[in-house]
Amino acid sequence: MFKEITLAITLGALLGFGLTGGYLASQKSKRTASQPAPTPVINETSPAPTSSSLETKINEDIKTNNTSNPDSTLIISSPKNEDIVANSLLEIIGTASPNSQIIINTSLKHFQTTASDKGEFKMEIDLESGLNNIQIDAFDAADNQSTVNVQVTYSTAKI
Repeated sequence: MFKEITLAITLGALLGFGLTGGYLASQKSKRTASQPAPTPVINETSPAPTSSSLETKINEDIKTNNTSNPDSTLIISSPKNEDIVANSLLEIIGTASPNSQIIINTSLKHFQTTASDKGEFKMEIDLESGLNNIQIDAFDAADNQSTVNVQVTYSTAKI
């Protein structure tokens, strides 16, 4: 009887540790996964750009993370990337092309709003505890898309 109880406790502990380790490993891999940087495209029919103009263009594309049209703009003025906030409600404030459709995605929810005639928008979203990856997409009237990714940490810890 003592052998069976010892065996049951040992197998239960091993199974519990295995499940916990697997869960923690999957959560860690979700947090560390990153998106690849956008690849610059050079039009072969245009004259070769100078290194400084190419560098400026690449930096602009990285700054807005623009995926389809270099003329469309999306600027997020609040929150800043890697901000730490103490409130679960966060107001996203930014500018885009006038009357653009704005879609904000978090890991659990999706929010939608429209930019004003001046291109301004603001939207309040709910945050989860911990690190929140927020993707903001703007679609203008010509269906051009601009994307900006922002990471915000919601913490109730006293700093």
